[in-house]
Amino acid sequence: MRDLVKLYEESFKLIIDNPNLTTDKIPNHLLEAWLSDDVIVITNTEQSYFAVSIFHLVHDVYLCLKGIETDPDSKTIERRFNTFQYILALESVHRQYPINLHPVQIGDFDNYGTPPIFDSMPKNFREFMALTEALYPLKNKFKLN
Repeated sequence: MRDLVKLYEESFKLIIDNPNLTTDKIPNHLLEAWLSDDVIVITNTEQSYFAVSIFHLVHDVYLCLKGIETDPDSKTIERRFNTFQYILALESVHRQYPINLHPVQIGDFDNYGTPPIFDSMPKNFREFMALTEALYPLKNKFKLN
């Protein structure tokens, strides 16, 4: 339980102190803690509470900075949560495989429709296959509409 409290404290400080936080600035242990292992449906009671609460913290900071006082509808929230999780998952893959992915601002919900930018792709077939195997599970995990 103490470790979870420490993760919350560290996550809260990082997000509040860095409202324009980008994926490259998230420490590995927090990135892994923020990721959910399940297919993402925000209304699913089996959903990782920690992953959902981190998303809500990032989303609340976004709403506050934009001066938005009403919450978006549930479809918008669910779509943003899915995209948030996809961005984190892609960053996790980026850290393990030879791709050069531009950092993504995790709280920039206005630009969540913009595809990620890669500077370079794998240099050989072996790197390409490793990357393909890492990215393929994301196809079925995230239903981005």
